[in-house]
Amino acid sequence: MPIEMKIITRLLINILLLGFANSFLFSQNIENVHLNVIAEKIIVNYDLINCSPKKRYDISVRFLNGNKVIYPKSIIGDLDTIICGKDKSITWDVLKDIDDLSGNMTAIVEISKSHSIKTPGGPSNALLSLLVPGLGVKFVTSGQKKWYVRTIVVYGLYAIGAGCKLISNSQYDKYHQAIDQDSMDKYYNNADLLNKSFYVFVGAGTLVWIWDIIYVAVKGSKNRKSGSFGFNYNQDLKTVCLNYSMKF
Repeated sequence: MPIEMKIITRLLINILLLGFANSFLFSQNIENVHLNVIAEKIIVNYDLINCSPKKRYDISVRFLNGNKVIYPKSIIGDLDTIICGKDKSITWDVLKDIDDLSGNMTAIVEISKSHSIKTPGGPSNALLSLLVPGLGVKFVTSGQKKWYVRTIVVYGLYAIGAGCKLISNSQYDKYHQAIDQDSMDKYYNNADLLNKSFYVFVGAGTLVWIWDIIYVAVKGSKNRKSGSFGFNYNQDLKTVCLNYSMKF
């Protein structure tokens, strides 16, 4: 496996239980490594540097006690899908895994696997949301958000609005067919209420769809850091306008 695909860091910790003396051996990707022994726990802190910001790393750890190899189970901390940065830590609750600890202990910590992450898309993905509400969100968030929820909300509101319109038309037809005033008033009021509900649901769905398009454009712009969206008041049109500025 290529070196850049598997960064191996060996951290040697010499623990003399009487004095808790320790020593470290680490590669250029680990800095500011130090060890703390608190109660029955061993805590290793480190900085992970010189790695790609577009990758995440899995860290494995094992301990050598003389000729014995210990694979700790009671460990927590920065072990899975770790990003570059400082103040990383791994904590081992020693006595949950072994009865006692004596002699010299060596910890071997290595970055065993790397994960490439998708680069989020730019503002052009707003065109996808223009076609299908929520679809652009999938690409500007690298699939981290449940984009289909917006699709369901928008189409659901439209469907309810369409249902209201169909029932409204049915009630309006019955209004024309009614022969007494009470029935006419009943069917007319029902038709009027359902017709208004149609506009409310369709309007709400349209607002969510427009908001989704704007969100994708703004989020995509931030991903690319190439421009910004904003609102301003146009004196000539006497209305609030959405504007986009691009950096060159």
